Amino acid sequence: MIEIEEKLSDCTSCTTDQKSVARCSDCPQFLCPNCISPHQFMRCFDNHKCIHTREYIEERYIEELDFFIKKASKVLNEEAFKVYRQVLEKSKNELSKELEEKHANKHLALMEMNSSIDQSINKLLDVIKFSERVLKNGNTFKILLIK
Repeated sequence: MIEIEEKLSDCTSCTTDQKSVARCSDCPQFLCPNCISPHQFMRCFDNHKCIHTREYIEERYIEELDFFIKKASKVLNEEAFKVYRQVLEKSKNELSKELEEKHANKHLALMEMNSSIDQSINKLLDVIKFSERVLKNGNTFKILLIK
């Protein structure tokens, strides 16, 4: 803000070395107290609006602050996005690993069940074969003795 005040210090409309107290918003002139009145009332400056230096400085300062705030916000948002992305990536990797472990455990359990079922089927087939042989080759007396 001090830099802006230093740039606005001299009147650019006349040859005196007076300090400017206003600025025209329509043309790039910094005006001393003597130049403000003619600038407002002469026909060649119709519809020109004079802004006091303090207001102009505040406007410029606010514009600069807005610019830096937007720039800082953008940088902060980008950094936050990177952090969120890293957190999500880490969570994704952890969940993928956990899912793979659970899948492997379920696969192992299914393999064990399959093996157990195969053994049960083989035992049942053996019983069926034995029963068929007994019925084919045996008589009532032999069948009763098996019990």
